[in-house]
Amino acid sequence: NETTPNAFLGLKYVKLDKNLGDLISNVRITKVFKGGQYVLSNPSSKVTISSSEENLHMKLYNALNGEYGHYLKLESRDDIFQVEIEPQNIFYANVQDFWLKKIPLSKELLQKKSYEFELSKNDRVYYKFEIPDLNQFKVIGRNKLIEEVGQVYFNVLFNLIFCLADFSQAEYVLGSASEAKENALYIKFYDLDLRVQQDGKHFMVLDRKSDLEYYFKYNTKLIEADFFNNIFTVKAN
Repeated sequence: NETTPNAFLGLKYVKLDKNLGDLISNVRITKVFKGGQYVLSNPSSKVTISSSEENLHMKLYNALNGEYGHYLKLESRDDIFQVEIEPQNIFYANVQDFWLKKIPLSKELLQKKSYEFELSKNDRVYYKFEIPDLNQFKVIGRNKLIEEVGQVYFNVLFNLIFCLADFSQAEYVLGSASEAKENALYIKFYDLDLRVQQDGKHFMVLDRKSDLEYYFKYNTKLIEADFFNNIFTVKAN
């Protein structure tokens, strides 16, 4: 499976047959026009599906003989199909709908039963943390200066990294990094080097090695601004 443009290096594709089938099923034929003098106008989308056997070229138009609607024309057929379309459909799909928008994790990391990692709020001073047992998932600070550890915030952070719970995958991925914000959180986690910040409705997780930034949408009623500010606190000098 592949798309044009291709998925960013390191990202995989979803199972194309299922995703494609779901998007196509949201386009329903309501009427077929055969023969006659028909003029299609206002083209809105063009899709080409390629396989080893054939190429299927489809075009969607918004008018037929001046009458507004949705009309489908296949390059290989003379018929014109009037269609009803759902918001999520093959013609208005984004190419990233066919990508698996998850942070790539190594097999070694996924097989671990405990974790050690470092966090920083300024990308200069890092503090060490540990999760001795993943089954209990209790985060422990390993620096004497660490005063408090916010377990709830760590739960959200690891759901982001591992694409769990409400963050099954990113809404979209950008191929370049956004500007660092003052409230950014930096994570060094085995072979991962990440930065997490917010834009008001997304957690933005930057993979600093690949420069890919993953945008995870969150519920603004549950997640406040500067959410990770209280993930840990440090004793005053």
